[in-house]
Amino acid sequence: MQRYLFELLYESENPMTFAAIRRAAAGEDFIFRFTVERSLRHALKRMVDNEVVVADGDRYCIHPSILAIMADGKAGPMLKYPSKPPKHLGLQSHTLCM
Repeated sequence: MQRYLFELLYESENPMTFAAIRRAAAGEDFIFRFTVERSLRHALKRMVDNEVVVADGDRYCIHPSILAIMADGKAGPMLKYPSKPPKHLGLQSHTLCM
């Protein structure tokens, strides 16, 4: 579940709300079980607690230090390597989830 959330947040151009994450996970049929939502919330909370994801109010994005590690080529082969971090993270200005 955490890998799915990471990929979803990484591919997003803007920080995502939980409602947007839920919609993306539910797919086109919009059928969503309570147990799956609970798993999503739990995985997202653990990622925030482990500082992989930054929570800014109700918006979530990948922590800038994780993106910096990925940009240096130290991330695993399963991830795509960005040529530069997404604009909304602003690594140079140290602002998060803008």
